[in-house]
This record gives sequence, structure tokens and C-alpha cells, in this order.
Amino acid sequence: MCEAFFELAQDEDLESISIQKVCMQADVKRGEFYDTYGNLDSLIEDCEDFLLAEMRQCYDVPETIGDSLRNVIAVIAHIRERKFYYKVLFKPGILENFKYKLEEIYTDNVLKRIDFNDKNPQTYYTKIFIMYGTLQVIVKWLENDCDIPDEEFADLILEMQRRGLRYVED
Repeated sequence: MCEAFFELAQDEDLESISIQKVCMQADVKRGEFYDTYGNLDSLIEDCEDFLLAEMRQCYDVPETIGDSLRNVIAVIAHIRERKFYYKVLFKPGILENFKYKLEEIYTDNVLKRIDFNDKNPQTYYTKIFIMYGTLQVIVKWLENDCDIPDEEFADLILEMQRRGLRYVED
């Protein structure tokens, strides 16, 4: 049913997507939908959680642990493979909850490795800039149909992050 929802969301506003439309698209009865999900928000949250669980696994691949470039390449490859879904989730004004969950993953897996003193306003705002800047660069990359190869794009992201960190270190 996730697939059906995302197919509809490619061309429609979230507000116009109904359970009936999702069921028709997925070729399932409404009763089947309600057996699994209480409402459309539950379906969306389940789809989000599935994607984010896959993304978290990118950080647990043994050969990427401790290697920032390989970590970022793994995440970028995941996003490219699932771009159909991420393009919907990153639409302006859609699914803000997803962005917060993504920020949590980013904070837990990327920013925790950096010794930030959140009590210093300059450091705190640099951290926020890096996080949201990275997210927006990924959104634009998706909008441009992933026009840069994964490794090159990962390198670009890491370089931008390093430059932001140098600002705090100086």
C-alpha cells in the first residue's frame, strides 16, 4: 500500500489522497487497509519508518563505520535507489514529521561524531546550518534526478560540512 500511496502522491496533493484512492491504486479492499492501518497517517508513518530503518542500516555497514565518505556514499546510494519515495517525502510543505525523523538520524549518526559545544550559540547555529544545508542539498539533488554520481555527491556534501566546521574551529 505504500507503493500505491507514493504513486498517487507523485501527482496529487496530500490532501486529495483518500483511503479509497489508495485502496483502488493498490487493488485491495478497504477492510484490508483498516486491518493494517487505522488511517492514512498510519500508512504514511509506516512507510516513513521503513525508509528510515533502511537508512539507519547504511550507518551500520561494517566497512563504512568510521569512514565518513563511505558512510555518506552508502546513504546517498540508498536515497538514489529509493528516490521515487524521497521525492514525495521532500515535496515542499509535505510530511514535516519525516524531516524531523531524518534530522534525528543525522544527529545520531553524523553530528554526534563532532564535538559540539551546544552552549556556544555560534557552534549551535553552525550545527543547524550543516544539518539543514545538507538536507536541502539532497532535496535539490533529487529534484535534479540525482544528476551527480553518488561518490562525487558524497564528496561534495562532506566538503561543505568541513567548511562549515572550519568556521567554528577558527
